[in-house]
Amino acid sequence: MTIKLVLHLKKKWFDKIKNFEKLEEYREINDYWMKRLIKNGPKDGIKKGFMAVGSEQWREFSEIHFALAYPKREDKEKWIIIKGPIKIFVGFGRTDWGAEPDKDYFIISWNKQTH
Repeated sequence: MTIKLVLHLKKKWFDKIKNFEKLEEYREINDYWMKRLIKNGPKDGIKKGFMAVGSEQWREFSEIHFALAYPKREDKEKWIIIKGPIKIFVGFGRTDWGAEPDKDYFIISWNKQTH
């Protein structure tokens, strides 16, 4: 069974991923993303502390579907599909890939060979 994670991007980041120049995507640590990235997302959200999440508690996605803004499904030029392995963890992102310095993010990463 294919389990997809759909992420909508601005053109700058979409193009970098398409050209193999970016291999991670960052998402804010908040209740919205906790519910989507963590199995049975914490009922109390961030208040309980996201750092306690073990690797076995991340949702397992077999594909990431990157969309340039909000395109129609049939507009193939505006979609990138990355097939696993996909790794999710918490950490500092790269500023040249859009992260703010010294800020923790959910980091979604993949291998260069997977798209």
